[in-house]
Amino acid sequence: MMKRNLAESEKWLRRSAACVPGCAQTFSKAPISFVQGVAPAFLAREKGAYVWDVDGNRYIDFILGLGPSILGHADDVVNQAVREQMELGVSFSLPTPIEVELSEKLAK
Repeated sequence: MMKRNLAESEKWLRRSAACVPGCAQTFSKAPISFVQGVAPAFLAREKGAYVWDVDGNRYIDFILGLGPSILGHADDVVNQAVREQMELGVSFSLPTPIEVELSEKLAK
């Protein structure tokens, strides 16, 4: 079995344990839900089907962002669409056309 450097992960676990119940905002992300020393404890980035922990170790993300990442992480087309929408705003006080367009697609 490959021995991974987990020094940064251990630091983040200690910091998290001091201020976050269960070390995560949801039970499903809590370190006790995974094999410690094998599964990553804290992630730094993600792309496609992979995630990298805070120590730089790469993993296949079998959890897929708790389910919603059907296109993989940081998909270039999705990222561009999000950037374009953010330039227009993201929290409007009244309905916007994009809400209706999405609702129509989901209804189909």
